[in-house]
Amino acid sequence: MEQDAVHIGELIAAHGVTHTLALPTVYQLLLELADTEQLRSLRVVMVAGEACPSPLVHTHYEMLPEAQLVNEYGPTEATVWCTVHHIPRPVDSVSDSGRVPIGKPIANVQVFLLDAAGEPVPVGVPGELYIGGAGVAEGYLGKPEQTAAAFVTRNLPGIGSIRLYRTGDIARYLPDGTLDLLGRADQQVKIRGQRIELGEIEAALRRHPRVSDAAVIVRESPTTGAVLAAYVATDAGREDISDFLTGLLPPAMVPATIDTLESLPRGTTGKIDRGALPDPTRRPATRSHTAPSGPIEETLAAIWADVLGRDGVSANADFFELGGDSILSIRVIARSHRQGFRITPKQFFETPTISGLAAAIEANR
Repeated sequence: MEQDAVHIGELIAAHGVTHTLALPTVYQLLLELADTEQLRSLRVVMVAGEACPSPLVHTHYEMLPEAQLVNEYGPTEATVWCTVHHIPRPVDSVSDSGRVPIGKPIANVQVFLLDAAGEPVPVGVPGELYIGGAGVAEGYLGKPEQTAAAFVTRNLPGIGSIRLYRTGDIARYLPDGTLDLLGRADQQVKIRGQRIELGEIEAALRRHPRVSDAAVIVRESPTTGAVLAAYVATDAGREDISDFLTGLLPPAMVPATIDTLESLPRGTTGKIDRGALPDPTRRPATRSHTAPSGPIEETLAAIWADVLGRDGVSANADFFELGGDSILSIRVIARSHRQGFRITPKQFFETPTISGLAAAIEANR
């Protein structure tokens, strides 16, 4: 969908679309790539499937002050949407922590925050989020053990025995009863609407014959939100590792960035020190600076600088070594297309430099 953001903007304008639903990541991309006039017909924008970043709220109201923004939450096991937060103005959009709340339960849905003993927690205290009501599923088809672990019965004060879905999400009540989602109780993460087990990706990486160690974490990108970042002890190339994962995992589980290292940092206990893993957005330049030359390189350099948030991008700098990832590359491709430059994702991955892409553009003319 990211690749079609410009086309989506055109469709909204052509058909006078008034309501739309998208992942926050996709909606952010739409706001960046579509012309504001193309989106003027929108009256209600709903975002769901992953955490809504607060900068998105401000961007939305700057571009579309008359359109209502709604943040929705809910897992598939409870018929997707369970809570809704209407965001009337940016000043009201976030909790004191800077997060966008997930709101309050919709009709026929009950939400409970329980501690480790299964007791309700007071306002402001984190608890695990459980969902009850008409939308809770019967369970997982053909998986009785998984069903028994996730769909549980609790005896709650003033309610009695009730069947609930245990989400694994941690939240707290704000003073007005609105829910503030804090994160996960386990290692499962949610990236662009997909639930992902980091350990599963790490296991896939270790299946590569030239990989001796691997770690996968979630990094917050100021432009794309949460992304998967992989760190691999290997002498293989980044493209080789990415191609290997593509053959094993669904697209949502292939990390946006892959750093190849001689070894992974470990603490005194021998465990991987995830806090010491290098930040790809702060990676120092490894090549001498070459100024862009000619209109194509200069235009590409301006696009890169804007997307990456960097000034003075070198013509021979590797996009991914500068902190770029697969989502940001799609943004560069889309903006390049608007300038009349035809670049394919394959070309971008094979030659992720301004000079290399400029040569490919010239060859395609």
